[in-house]
Amino acid sequence: MNFETTFPYRLYLNLGRSDERRQTVEAHFFERGLTARRQAAVDGKWLRRAKGYASPNRLAQALGQRLSIRRAQVARAPAMFLFEDDLVLASDWRQKVEQIALPDGWGIFMLGALHIHPPVQCAPGLVRCTCAVDHHAIGFRAEHYTTVRRIMRGHAIEQHPDPNRTCDVRLAEWQDRIPTYAAWPNLAWQSGADANTNYDAEGRQILFPEAVAGLH
Repeated sequence: MNFETTFPYRLYLNLGRSDERRQTVEAHFFERGLTARRQAAVDGKWLRRAKGYASPNRLAQALGQRLSIRRAQVARAPAMFLFEDDLVLASDWRQKVEQIALPDGWGIFMLGALHIHPPVQCAPGLVRCTCAVDHHAIGFRAEHYTTVRRIMRGHAIEQHPDPNRTCDVRLAEWQDRIPTYAAWPNLAWQSGADANTNYDAEGRQILFPEAVAGLH
């Protein structure tokens, strides 16, 4: 896969409270040979209601992603990729992603994910997700823009006993209907510099290790 050709529209979410995080992630992109434009994230402190999410901050996270996808939709991009500004890209991510061939009909592709249920290994370096969360590096195909935006709305498009689920959990519930794939091993993960990350320094998931125990 040629990453830039497959995902011609690339954004990263950044809150903008200070320049430090923006400068850090842009320097990291430069080191890894990647370009992406900034998308202003939504600040939860300005939201009065959670609108179906557990907190305004969780709603803000979903709104930032929905706005990013909407931006790609308006630009008529055939596919888009969205990064969070606290991610780490593997040093060899470029070489590894070039060896991945996404199957026809793919809908979502993640450079890294936290697998809650065991994925299906379908090709070298690629797994089909059954229940995977974390949107630190995620791409969408244009055919699914509208559906993904609706899934992330505060008021879900389907009834569910837990309306306070995060946006990545809501999207994971659709992975049997929107063909979702992820790189394996992870080529991107959440930095542990200022967060309680779900990954070790090499990008291996710490939570639910049994879900990926059978992969090689």
